Amino acid sequence: MSKNLSALKAVAEKVQSIHPMTEGKEKGELLTICTNEELTINEFDIIEFDGKPVVIFTVVEHPDHYFYGGKVVTDTLSQVNDLLNEDVEAVNEFSKTGLPVSFERQESKNDKTRKYTVINLFPTSK
Repeated sequence: MSKNLSALKAVAEKVQSIHPMTEGKEKGELLTICTNEELTINEFDIIEFDGKPVVIFTVVEHPDHYFYGGKVVTDTLSQVNDLLNEDVEAVNEFSKTGLPVSFERQESKNDKTRKYTVINLFPTSK
């Protein structure tokens, strides 16, 4: 079987792809960008995974990676998404500049062994 199967391989990769923004990118680990440094989200979407919403996003500073957010990040970006759907001007601004964010790890107030990731929107303007 010496036939070139590149077209069939491309079809298989598309079928196995989770989302168009993952194509040609590697999955990044959210913990690697939890540095409290400002990053710019240039694309995000809320997808269903195991029946629950999960955010998938890319950042300008890591163009070869995509990331999944945990519950707190998903909840925050879901709210942003809902508000963007109501505001055309904000959508235009997002598409031109992206969304400035930073990520940090925090401890649960009730259980010091439990940590979670928080997303800060417009971190330098606080």
